[in-house]
Amino acid sequence: MDLKQNTAAILRDVARGHSVILKHRGKPAAKLAPLRARTVADSTDPFYSLAEIATPKGTSLTNEEMDKLVYGA
Repeated sequence: MDLKQNTAAILRDVARGHSVILKHRGKPAAKLAPLRARTVADSTDPFYSLAEIATPKGTSLTNEEMDKLVYGA
C-alpha cells in the first residue's frame, strides 16, 4: 500500500492496533506502530497524596527523601 495515497487507511489500521513497516525503494525504512494505551492512575497512586506528605513552606527535601515518602523506597 502506498503511504502517500493511502495515509488515512494506514493510520486507521495503526489506530486499530496494527503495526506497519514503511519501505523506501523496496527496503524496510521505518515502523509505524500504535502508541501504548494510556493507563489511568487509581486513587492509591502516590501522586494523589503529595499534598498530605508535603513539608511546610520554606523547607526542602532531597530527591532521596522525596522518593522515600512517595515510593516507600
